[in-house]
Amino acid sequence: MSRNLFLETPKNNISNLFSDNFILDKGSILFKQGDKIDYIYILTDGELSILKNNQFMWQAQCNEFIGISSFFIGDSHYSYSVKACNQSTVARIAIKDFKKALNNHPALNTYLMKLFCDRIDFTLAKVSTRSRLTRKKRLINILIEKTKKLENKKKLVLNYSIADIAEFGNVSQKFAKELLNELQNNGLIKLQKNIIEIIDFTGLKLVSRMK
Repeated sequence: MSRNLFLETPKNNISNLFSDNFILDKGSILFKQGDKIDYIYILTDGELSILKNNQFMWQAQCNEFIGISSFFIGDSHYSYSVKACNQSTVARIAIKDFKKALNNHPALNTYLMKLFCDRIDFTLAKVSTRSRLTRKKRLINILIEKTKKLENKKKLVLNYSIADIAEFGNVSQKFAKELLNELQNNGLIKLQKNIIEIIDFTGLKLVSRMK
């Protein structure tokens, strides 16, 4: 499913609502599972990890709403935690102002409800796909997905640590380190401090197709 389904809402309805902008440093927590819902957020730059019960679920991208899932199922507390994968910029709107906006703009309410339903489908499909993969293939596919966004650049450098990759794949850091070292020894990647350089992207994709 295209992530475009999670992108901009009609500008005439919501463009001025998310005016409280701030920066999250890498590793900073936006909110924790169980925290009271005080704000609805929108990610304007960077990447955020969505974690449920300390398990990685998906990665929010630019212009994605954060907190609407918990809001629309009627919870008064967030049903997942959110952490910055890298330095990210987030805008927010107080929950009382968000409710007022929905009441004043029925079309916006309908639009966001559709996003909520699409997100459920997206998450279930993602979890189902990942659960069928071995740990090795899961991590290699993560590297491939991240690298695809850089294919037009001269150098394919991922600004993630071994710990980051382990978290994305819901595996131990020990396993992630062993696999990444194996890929490095095979000349596919190069490990540096908190950086993974992709040396042979074609080779990495071939490895992902091997049984």
